Amino acid sequence: MNQLATHASASVASGGPPTVPHTTSRSTPSRLKRPTPGNVEAPSTHLLPPYLLLSLFSALFVLLYATGSFTAYISLMEVESEGSYRGQTMGDDDVTLYQYLFHHSNGISFKTDGTDDGGGVKYLDERKHPRDNRPFFPRCADEPFLKISHPGNAELGLMEVPRLWVPPGPKHESGDSEIWHKRTGKLMTPDEAAEIGTYSPWGDETIFVAISSYRDWQCRYTVESIFGRASHPERIRVAVVEQIIDGDDKCDVPLSPCESDPNQALCKYADRIDVYTMDAEKAVGPTFARHLGHRMYRGEYFAMQVDAHVSFITDWDVDIIAQFESAENEMAVLTTYLSDVTGSIDPETGKGLRKGRPIMCDSYFEPSVQGLHMRHGQQPEAAPTIHGEPQLEPFWAAGFSFSRGHFVVNVPYDQYLPMIFQGEEISMGMRAFTYGYDFYAPEHSVCFHMYSVGQHQKLRKKVKTFWEHANSFNG
Repeated sequence: MNQLATHASASVASGGPPTVPHTTSRSTPSRLKRPTPGNVEAPSTHLLPPYLLLSLFSALFVLLYATGSFTAYISLMEVESEGSYRGQTMGDDDVTLYQYLFHHSNGISFKTDGTDDGGGVKYLDERKHPRDNRPFFPRCADEPFLKISHPGNAELGLMEVPRLWVPPGPKHESGDSEIWHKRTGKLMTPDEAAEIGTYSPWGDETIFVAISSYRDWQCRYTVESIFGRASHPERIRVAVVEQIIDGDDKCDVPLSPCESDPNQALCKYADRIDVYTMDAEKAVGPTFARHLGHRMYRGEYFAMQVDAHVSFITDWDVDIIAQFESAENEMAVLTTYLSDVTGSIDPETGKGLRKGRPIMCDSYFEPSVQGLHMRHGQQPEAAPTIHGEPQLEPFWAAGFSFSRGHFVVNVPYDQYLPMIFQGEEISMGMRAFTYGYDFYAPEHSVCFHMYSVGQHQKLRKKVKTFWEHANSFNG
């Protein structure tokens, strides 16, 4: 199994606290030594009775517990009052709750100046602070953008795009770079990768969902499904790259006005939806669009990528995290070609109905006007033969990918592959595998794809594709 250390050009010592071995003396305390005949001492009249000693120890334990609880409560109140909402500050430093939680991700508490205060992680108690949609995620729109050349035609001028997120660390001597290994001069080790990931105010791992949409009316239905059927929607952040023209449906516009239905996900969780809008006439295919999506990642614990026409099952977030954890592999990527949505989800409960699952174990060369090119296939869907964990597979799928967030940091989509459709998954899969990631087929699906078949054929056929501008760009 691949691990990052295999490919890293330099090793980094773990930054965790040193382990202190627990030792127990094997010698018998002197006061318990058996006295020898002729040297028997009378019992000391200064020793307290056993029941009184027990009472004293119990009282001391209760006092320590109460002191610790009070201290934790006061610290929690400080966190809530000083940084619960994005844009507020903590002390003298401009540190949001999101950043605060990021520094607490691995069980080490930090003060606002970044030093260890030895306190441990403190999150909101759900019993006292019920889950809600309080803002805590960053917004790409609030940050300065970077200017890049259009990958298909430099004459179109510069595009303003979000900056790639890079974990805190030293700059490389060659200068600041958006790419981790260029910025640090080395590849990321497993220990460094494990440090990445933010949590919600209630202690849940956050989930980043990237969607690229080309003039797709179903995009906003997909976003509604992501939030509406999640067990903990407050920990999810969706980043959409929409390529549209005037008159097209927008991905973040609710299905009905928020005034009439404020509980729609597109209304209730609007602050968790980042949308990068691009003129469809400048679109150069899914590879560049998904590259822009990766630019919108901001350190979330998990990263997921799906198409713009996908429906999710109830409690999908808890389900897919459990499947990921069952792999027991920091470098696992759950990925597959999704099954068709027809007959896959119970319309009343939202639960999945399929007993089988797809697995990608096939690849072949397909002819085209440009010659033969490789594309992936999959075995006929069937019930899994391995239970309790996902199954290793050789290929990566763009339509569904779920991993730790560092996947986006280490294997971002290539910025310079315009008009690439077939070959997108080959490129990403090879780069990810050689970096140390392993691909798995989920034991069961948590979402399903609307294909242009059967009853949905007419609905999907009316959706335009980026090929309508194929003659405008090289590639």
